[in-house]
Amino acid sequence: MGWTLGRYFFFRYVTITIWFFIGLLALVFLIDFTELSGRTTGLPGFTYGTAFAISALRMPMIMLQTVPFVGLFSAMATLVSLNRRYELV
Repeated sequence: MGWTLGRYFFFRYVTITIWFFIGLLALVFLIDFTELSGRTTGLPGFTYGTAFAISALRMPMIMLQTVPFVGLFSAMATLVSLNRRYELV
């Protein structure tokens, strides 16, 4: 496999991985923020800004646990997209 083809596959994989990671980050953040704000609504002095900050600070720990799955699913999506356009034979 030449350098050009290998580089093309690599950049396709990286692009799809980044999009998967961003989408999963947004989804997990939204779910965590909603759950945290619903649980702590009745507490005195607790604002949505605090819930936003706590959810944002929890994201690195949560996303580290999802990295293997992001790699797996982005590889599958990359191979499927290459196969659909007959770029992978």
